Amino acid sequence: MDIKEIASLNSNEIYELIGRELSESMELGETEPEEYQDRGKRWIKKYKDQLQKTICGGFVAETILNEKRQWDQVLLIASITDLIATLSIGVSPVVIATLLVKEGIEQLCHSDTE
Repeated sequence: MDIKEIASLNSNEIYELIGRELSESMELGETEPEEYQDRGKRWIKKYKDQLQKTICGGFVAETILNEKRQWDQVLLIASITDLIATLSIGVSPVVIATLLVKEGIEQLCHSDTE
């Protein structure tokens, strides 16, 4: 899937995609869509701190958070993908970046203050 196809999915579908990728890489076998979503949500929760450290202190996040303007979603996803591509996370960085952009970089970067 390319960025535009992934970006057309809703958050639950992206969580499911994450769960499917994890299940395939760990050879867990087939399961229900809800279980894939749960696996995806658990994965995000597990790696949230690492994602925050990689994304939130950088120039891209600072620009996104401080400039009140409309961002091109595909370019934003590509920028976040570049940041997290260096992490060894076992899931496609494009999928993770798309989810983070859909749910809001603000939510990721400010969630520790709430």
